[in-house]
Amino acid sequence: KDAGSLKKAVEGLRFLSPEAAHHASEISEPQLLLGRALRFLGSTQGAVQSLQAATARFQALSASRKRVACVHLRAEADFQRGLALAETARLSGEVKDYANAVAAFRDALHGLDRTARPRHWAMAQLHKARAAVKAADSNFSGGNGLAGEAAGAYREALSIFKRSEMPHVWARLQDELGTALQLSAAENGGAPDLENAIQAWRKALDGKIVSEPVPRDRTMILNDLGNALADLAQTEGDTSRLREALSAYLEAYDLALASGQDDLAEIVHANLNRTESALAAKPCHI
Repeated sequence: KDAGSLKKAVEGLRFLSPEAAHHASEISEPQLLLGRALRFLGSTQGAVQSLQAATARFQALSASRKRVACVHLRAEADFQRGLALAETARLSGEVKDYANAVAAFRDALHGLDRTARPRHWAMAQLHKARAAVKAADSNFSGGNGLAGEAAGAYREALSIFKRSEMPHVWARLQDELGTALQLSAAENGGAPDLENAIQAWRKALDGKIVSEPVPRDRTMILNDLGNALADLAQTEGDTSRLREALSAYLEAYDLALASGQDDLAEIVHANLNRTESALAAKPCHI
């Protein structure tokens, strides 16, 4: 993580593979390490140029077909390329790089063995899902279907990161799955995606999983749950869903006030007022 050490590592790796400055016709560990060092350097210093250099290095490695036996190295190059592109997008605001990151993670998953390296495979699914959500949430012109792809990737990751073994990770992924499903519902106008988002957020809110020391997370999940329930109520015309939304907002509002989250309290209060008004407009809503 030290910038000076990373710069020395980059120079040292370039010395080990001087041909890498001109071509990358063969996949080699030093070249992969050089790309990783450039990526870490770019992330540490917020240097988009270093991240772009890393992306170019990984792209060259991935494009090599001379050593077919090195499928795992090519998959690792694609995985690292996805990480570099996602970080570039975060720093530069170029949303298309999130979509390019999704494509890189797709390439990586073609070469990763779920059975041999389940955690690494799951991490590729997770990073693909997060990049896809970022692209979908920004209304990127090429982002159609990415929210649904993200939901599928989260489910794949959850098949490895099990609740019994990693409860807090499992809960975090359920929360993120809920967001992907809500975005997918917005794209497709689908009530099933909203239903599944509600289920995911309810799992994330399990009191044994999301502990009280992180009330902001819980407040935000409750607010998201309320939003999904309110959207579903509007789609289905179901007053009971509005009552469920009201209950979620009330819990979120109380928690926000109790924990001094004034910014969230203001947001939740607006949602609460809107839901109370919607309920009041319904005949016999009590």
